[in-house]
Amino acid sequence: MAHWSEGTLIGFDLETTGVDPFTDVPVSYAFVTFEHGDRAGTVSSIVNPGRPIPPGATGVHGITDDRAAGGQALDEALDVIAATIGDAGRSGTPVVGMNLSYDLTMVDAMLRRRTGSGLADDVPLGPVVDCMVLDKQADRYRRGGRKLGDLCREYGVEHGGAHDAAADVEASVRVTLALLSRYPALAGMSLDDLVRAQATWKREQTAGLSEYFVGRGGEAIPEWQHQWPVGRRSDEEG
Repeated sequence: MAHWSEGTLIGFDLETTGVDPFTDVPVSYAFVTFEHGDRAGTVSSIVNPGRPIPPGATGVHGITDDRAAGGQALDEALDVIAATIGDAGRSGTPVVGMNLSYDLTMVDAMLRRRTGSGLADDVPLGPVVDCMVLDKQADRYRRGGRKLGDLCREYGVEHGGAHDAAADVEASVRVTLALLSRYPALAGMSLDDLVRAQATWKREQTAGLSEYFVGRGGEAIPEWQHQWPVGRRSDEEG
């Protein structure tokens, strides 16, 4: 029987107006379909966020206000994003990416602002596979950075262009496939078990980092950031 990673995978990534998934919004999105380990198709678009894009965000992804002005309307983009995630959920197709809890939390928050219902409510959310969580679990003591470019170098993956949504998606899927190849224990888990394990691993990873910050006089990481694959703030957190 073929391994789940040899079937259909859908890579997903957003470029956004900032780093707060509860208040920021996309300026581009990309879904890249993989079949049998090969890229099979891409759906992507620039998004008009309906607000100015901060210079710091433009400095990361290169999308200016002028460029975004001709992009897809934000509500239309959200419809496409939610429909694609929902279709994947209904078919049981894994959604794969890097730090997906950020992207999925943003989509969930946008849906809740619009309709009061988020992912896993009206929009089915199926299996999620996050190469950041897998890498931290499989090689937790490795020195150096853990950004997507770092993982590409670690796993021998060529990156077609940093902070371009489609290029980031393809790189993150290829890193995930390389991870599974390097670590048979991960590859040997069923998809359902792997999804459940990632939620546990993400909570443990975030708790450890939070303890480190507190021990150095910093603030604890908010509870919603411990959650995976979607974080939700309590009313007290705003």
